[in-house]
Amino acid sequence: MNQSIPITSESSGGRSFPIKKVIVALVVVVIGLIAIYVIYLAFTPSYPWLFVGAYAIYEGSTIHPVTNESVDIWMKVEVIDYNKTHVAIKIRVKIVSGEYSNETEDIEWIPISEELVLPARIASALAGPKTKKVYVEGLGVRECYVYSYSLDHNGTVIGYIDKDVMWPIMFDLIYKINGHDVSVTLKLTQSNIPGLTKAQ
Repeated sequence: MNQSIPITSESSGGRSFPIKKVIVALVVVVIGLIAIYVIYLAFTPSYPWLFVGAYAIYEGSTIHPVTNESVDIWMKVEVIDYNKTHVAIKIRVKIVSGEYSNETEDIEWIPISEELVLPARIASALAGPKTKKVYVEGLGVRECYVYSYSLDHNGTVIGYIDKDVMWPIMFDLIYKINGHDVSVTLKLTQSNIPGLTKAQ
């Protein structure tokens, strides 16, 4: 079950921001990546991130190609509950640019299963995994599984899952604003998950 709650939203003064598409894509990718690896919980319940209050914060920024203003994106992914069959993940995303701000909160219950069954909206557009070494400040170079999620013709979101912790440590967003290609990288900046705390 999914809950999506708009927290704040202010007018952009007529400027075009693909806020809804970016937030929806981020949430879908986070849910999909965690769902892929949550199946292992049936065999390894000692996953380092499986505790209430486990969280990770990601931040990134880019320049709007039309207004030349900074676009800042902040996202927090948190485990808020779990039981023998499901894990509840809360995803909070905030995007700010000039006088514009938009903040949403989604709560998703992800089933714990020995078999992976992704929702059609995710499975049809998710490709991977590949493996790649990536650098995150405070963590150093980490070996990751890499998945990409297609936004039709509007862009791509790429997620990087740390092999040791089995949790996302970075996202690349490539999307269009008024016909211009824009890219932004969201890197892990803070976490209380063992194995990721050096990013603080």
